[in-house]
This record gives sequence, structure tokens and C-alpha cells, in this order.
Amino acid sequence: MNLPYLIKQYMSLREPQEKALELLDTISNGLDYKTATLETVEARASEKSKATTPIKFDTDFPSFCFALATGVGKTRLMGASIYYLWKTRGYKNFFILSPNITIYDKLRAELHASHPKYMFVGLSDFPQPSIWDGDNYLRFNPDQLTIYDEANIFIFNISKIFKRGDADFRFHRFHEQLGDSFSAILREMGDLVILMDESHRYRAPASLKAINHLKPVLGLEYTATPKTKDNVIYSFTLAESIGRFIKTPTVVTRSNLTTSDAEEIETLKLMDGMTLHEIKKGRLLEYCAANNLPPVKPFVLISTKDTTHASEVRKRIESDSFFEGQYKGKVIEVHSGKTGVESDENIKQLLSVESYRSSVEIVIHVNMLKEGWDVKNLYTIIPLRASISEILTEQTIGRGLRLPFGTITDDVDLDSLEIISHDNYAKLIDASKNSPLFKIRQIDESDTTPRKTVKVQRKFIDTEKVLDKMQELDLSLFASHYTQQEKIDEVVEQLVNRDIKAFEEKKEKLESNIHPDSKEKDNSAQLTLFDDEKEALPEINPEEIKRKYKEILVNYAKLTIDVPHIFLDIYPKRDIATFEVQVQTGPFELVSQRIIEHDLASGLERQSQEVDLLEVENPVVFIAGRLIDEVEELAAENDKEVALDLAKKYIERMNVDEKDIKKIVHLYRKAIINDLRNQIEANIHEENEVEVSIRKNPLRFPKEYSKTVYLEKGVLHYNDNVEASRIKSYLFEGFEKTIYPLIPFDSVPEKEFSAILEKDNAVIKWIRPPEGKIPIYHRGHSYTPDFIAETENKKYLIEIKGMRDLQPTIKEDVKEKARVAIKWAEVATKELKDKPWEYKLIPETAVTNTSDLKFILGHGINI
Repeated sequence: MNLPYLIKQYMSLREPQEKALELLDTISNGLDYKTATLETVEARASEKSKATTPIKFDTDFPSFCFALATGVGKTRLMGASIYYLWKTRGYKNFFILSPNITIYDKLRAELHASHPKYMFVGLSDFPQPSIWDGDNYLRFNPDQLTIYDEANIFIFNISKIFKRGDADFRFHRFHEQLGDSFSAILREMGDLVILMDESHRYRAPASLKAINHLKPVLGLEYTATPKTKDNVIYSFTLAESIGRFIKTPTVVTRSNLTTSDAEEIETLKLMDGMTLHEIKKGRLLEYCAANNLPPVKPFVLISTKDTTHASEVRKRIESDSFFEGQYKGKVIEVHSGKTGVESDENIKQLLSVESYRSSVEIVIHVNMLKEGWDVKNLYTIIPLRASISEILTEQTIGRGLRLPFGTITDDVDLDSLEIISHDNYAKLIDASKNSPLFKIRQIDESDTTPRKTVKVQRKFIDTEKVLDKMQELDLSLFASHYTQQEKIDEVVEQLVNRDIKAFEEKKEKLESNIHPDSKEKDNSAQLTLFDDEKEALPEINPEEIKRKYKEILVNYAKLTIDVPHIFLDIYPKRDIATFEVQVQTGPFELVSQRIIEHDLASGLERQSQEVDLLEVENPVVFIAGRLIDEVEELAAENDKEVALDLAKKYIERMNVDEKDIKKIVHLYRKAIINDLRNQIEANIHEENEVEVSIRKNPLRFPKEYSKTVYLEKGVLHYNDNVEASRIKSYLFEGFEKTIYPLIPFDSVPEKEFSAILEKDNAVIKWIRPPEGKIPIYHRGHSYTPDFIAETENKKYLIEIKGMRDLQPTIKEDVKEKARVAIKWAEVATKELKDKPWEYKLIPETAVTNTSDLKFILGHGINI
């Protein structure tokens, strides 16, 4: 495999990062940047980058620009580029230029291996580089350049390298311990590569002069908004990134808005923005809990016209009349009007706003948020008194595009950045039609109804300690060869014996004057059901303990379904089947090649002298190597012989004179590789591989989970009628056959199905599992069926699906989830040797309140 592909694997590069690195590799092959002229590099870059206009440099050295949208990962690409040049060229000196102190500090931190966003993550053979910055560069030892093999990385703010007359400007001044000025040492290195972050900031004449003064052999530029496109060799725009690598910017506006009063609209925007913020906050809490992720706290960014306006807005938001004072002490202002200690403290809070522990929920700013302030938890922007042209710009949304989980979740609430704008509704709709970046979301009163996040606790919460003890003793309430009551009696007996033993041990220690808090560890603390007394231990009553245990476990078993703790994942495995190699392209004939000269001024071209054809040294090895590079299923370490065999058979069938084969293979290399690759891909066999892991103890559902509901009347009885569009904002109560007292639903048919489970006498108990709490996976993603139900003879995993997922054909994602759930049910049946498990995919049209479970299951769809 080629190096860019390996780097992609090591560093988990995204597609744009990989393509940018591949292009750098393509251009660099055969070029020596130390000796090549600018014209030579420009010509090669123009050809290989497929740029619409010829590549031109405005620097004294070759400098390629990667125009990557915010949030795609410019810093990771920077690290990959450094590693590539170190690995392929032996370059050891890299100069990173930052436009401001914020980015400077960020990059410095990310150059250290302990940082979670380490620039060279995954590159195990890349030694920790020596880092030289504005604080320590005078300690640099030029002699170490020839002694050590690791790279040197020099990182400076652009203001540090401007040549000034100031005697204190040390960068360009002679230093005795260096033996020269630091800039002179850099100029003499001969392999200095300069990497420019936010390179559009360095196009002023003074900046370019300072950069040229360092005499780098190569420049690499990274920016979302290039000042000039003359040297852009790869571009991945914001429009291409949206919905794939970054959030989708969504302009939120009210329809049928009658008021035109600016202050009233401003109040409405603030109220709506904060209501939507609370919805996001609750949804993030639910998602993180369901997927075992660290919690994410969203915040709101409010842009104001000036410092006076900012202070007024803050005063209003922190007042008791605004959401009952909920945001008092949770707001910071960031603008030039803040000075001294207050400004420093606000900047400190601003930089830590991504932390879940930060109290800040609202940031008010006046044009103070520049590049480098990278956060992933900005979900709502409220631009106050902004024009349409100001709202529909990349600058408005630039700070809020990054995804907190690094990938799209397929949850609209978590994958969108909302910009609140109720001003000039009709004009905004028209203007947005010309912007590929923004979606429009119209809201009404139902969307801005205040919400709250509630914690739903499982029934019988007092069973937790008892269940912990059972787990220690490897006890289960469920076994096929016992009746439920017999099993409970057996478990209670063992628990009581354990408590009595623990009590006797503790009593013996006390009687021996060994205090539980002495150096000898007291393992009996909190081991019994009744453990309130630590010093004086009264005699215990085994019968009373037994009665309490039995009462707890009978109630728990009545509503608990025995679900085995089975981790199951199905993922595709691809293999290449044996096939007969054929030559499906050609004919392969030698042709002459001539130099063609282009006159850029006149547009004319003319042919010059004929040149010798290039050839490959070993045709079989050459084709095999290219196949391994091109075909993902082939790996050098495992499939070398397969690739060599395919290449050998192809050459044998080419019907070419042996004396010409080396030239033919070089001349038609792309056609040959494409032909072979197509044949290989046509013979790739894919089958599902199942990975199963079984834990001894049964699955325990969480004792609580979070749900965001309407602030007023957010809990209804399950028989109450609800609009389909609002059902996700309620919890429902009144259930007696399930372990959670309050249940959320995603659709009306789901709610109606729960009512059927409650009323059907054939159903003993059921549960709607909290999201992500059943260890069933498909391609690494968690899948939680809508319901688990138990009858006298069987247990069911049940999924209720809308017709849009089933017609005209069943969606592939639905099929994949069904297949993995069916396999899980097979494993569970075999493992438990109890009631058989079965998965049922039910169309929502089969759910009617006059049907029973058996009738509805009869309408299940076979996969």
C-alpha cells in the first residue's frame, strides 16, 4: 500500500484530508524541491492538481494551498504532511506559522503527545519532535541538526518574524549562544518547510517579505478562505462538508410574525433561542447517556452591535424576569470594552466553555471571536440587529460548525447549528435560496413551548444493593428448571446466609476490640441489608431479613424480563474469489512520444523532437505493487503472492512481444491496473461475520435515564390522545406491567402498541429499553428495538416501523438491524435454554387498538 493510504489508516484521516495528502504525494513524486525551479513545480502542480487555471506562486519558493472548510481538520492534515515529508524526503525542519496568539497557544499544546488532539496521533514510528517556540528558541543548538534523527518543529506567531528596527526584536538579532541570528540559522538549514495556518492572513507585503526571508524549500498553506486561488491545489468547500463532517447551519425563523418592532423581535429571538437551547441541552444529555459518552453541555453565542448593546442584552438575560433568573451568573461578555482583570477572566472562561464543568451557557460578543477559537459545543447563534447579508455568511457560523462527537449522529437536533433570525422573514427566505450553505426551519408556538429535562427512575430502586450482592454471589432470579418462586426462595436463602456470616464476623471483631476503622480493613461494612449501626450491633432476625429480601425480589421479578447480557455485532467481511484473469482492454501497441511546447501568450502549440519511451524494471512486480496500492482488499503483508500471480497471468495473456513488455506496461499502466482492478472488484465476495460475547450475569437496565419534555403538562396518561408531531416531547404514565413508571415514544403507533401490551392478558411483562442499553450492534452502531415483551411461552424483540421505511421496498438499514436482532435472538435462545426469543418487525399499520399481541405479531415482516 502507498504511504498516503497508510497514513490515512494510522491517523484515521477523513476523505478530504486523505485526498489532499495524495495530491501532495502525486505532485512531489520525482520532484526535488531543493533544486527544482518555481516554473517546474508550477507546471507539475498545474498538471497533477487538475486546476482550472495554472498554478502560480506569489512567494519566492513553491507553496501549495489546501483550502479546507472549517471543521474538516486542517491541523491533522498539517501533521500528516510533516510526517510524509519526513518519511519520504528526510526533511527534519518544519516551521509552523500562526496568525494570532490563540492559534499559537493551541498549536503548541497539540504538538505534545499527551494532548488529546496530538498532531501526530497514530504515527508510532515518528519520534517525538523537538519543539522550539518564542519562549525557548534561544536555547536551540544548531549542531544537533546533524546528530539526531528526530524532526525539529519551530512554531511562531507571525508578529515574531517581522523584521523591525527595534533592538529588542531578538528573532533577527545576533546571539552569541547561537553564533548567529535565529532567522539566519533557519535560512541555512536547506530543508526548511514552512506551514502556514490560516494562510490568508499572511498576504500583506510585509508578511510575505518576512516569510521569503527564511528561504524555505517548500510552503504548505491551510485555510478555509484563501486570499488568492492561484496556488490552491486542493479545495474542499463548506458546502461539501455540511452534513458529512460538520453541522448543518439552519436559519430558524418564525412564520406569520406580525410585529415589526425591533425591541420586541429581539426579545422574541432571545426567548426562542434559549428555548431551543434547552431542547438541545436535554437531547445531548439523553444521547450521551444512551451511548456511554462523556456529557456535552451546549452554549449559545449572541452577537451584538456594540458594547453598550452587549451590556444591555446581558442585563436582560440575567434578570429575574428572563426565564426566572435561570441564566444569572452563566453569561460572559467578550469585547474590546472589557479591560484588565475582568477581560482576562472572561477570556479564560471563553477558552474553557467547551468543558462540561464550565458554568457558562451564553457568550455575548462584539466582533471579538477570531480564528483559533475552536469549540464543538456551540449549537445556537442569535445575531441581534444583523442584516440579512451579515446572517448568511460563513463568518456568522464559522465558530459553531464542529461536531462534538467527531461524526454525524443522524439526529437532526445534534447535527445542526441553529441561527435564530426572525427579522425580514420573506427577504431572508429569498436570500437563502441563493446560498448552498443554509437550511431554513420555520417554527411556531409548538416549537418554542418551554421544556425541562427530567430523570426517570426505575421502579424498585431499592433493589440495586441487593442486585449487587447477587452479582457477587453469581446468583440469578431466573432459571428454566425452577419455578419463579422456587428460584427466589433459593436466592433469598443464600443472601440471608451471607448477611448472617458478615454479621458474625463483624460482631467477632468488635468483641475482640478491633474497631472497623482500624488499620485492619473491615470488609463487612455495608454488606448486610440492615447496616445502619456501626458500633453496637443488635442481634439480627433472619426471618425478618428473609421477609424483606423476598418482598423486594418478588416485586422486582414481577416486572423484570430476563435478558441475557450478549454483545453481538455483525460486520461485512470481504474476500477475493478465485477467477480467470482476462485482458479486457487494448490493443497494446508501442507509439512514439514527442515533447509538445505551449505558448501561453498566443495559445499555440508545436511538437518538438521524439523522446525515448520509459520502461518499468520488472513488469510483474510493478503491476502487483500498483494493485496492492489501488485495491483496498489487498494488503502487502498478506496478499503479495496473490497480487504477483494476478499480474503474471495478465502479462501472459497480453499477447505482446517480450522485448516490448517493459515499455508497454509503463505506457499503458493506468489501463492495465484499471482493467485488473475492475475484475478483482467484480469477484469480491462479501459475507457477514458475527462477533458474539456473552457475559455471565443478566442485563441490568439503568436505574434512571433523562428525557426532555414540555415544562407544563409534560406527563400524560398513555390513553390520552396526542398530536403525532408533539409526541416526542411527552412522557406517559399509568403502566403496570413494565419496570419504568414513565415511558417516552417516538410515534403514535408505538404509544398505541404499549397500550395493547398493557391490556392483553397474554403479555406477562414488557419494557421499552432506554436508547443504547441493549448490546446489539450493526457495523459498530448500537441498535435498540422499540420493545421487549414476554408471554407464557416466548420472549420478543419488537420493532414498530413507519411505512416510509418499508415501502416500496424495505430500507437496507432496516434490514441490517433486523438481521442482527434475529441473530441475537438465536444466540439468546441457545444460551438461556429458557423461553425462546424471536424478533418481529411490525408495520405501523398493523397496530390498532382493537387487536391483541398475537394478531399484530402475525403481521410481522419476514427478513
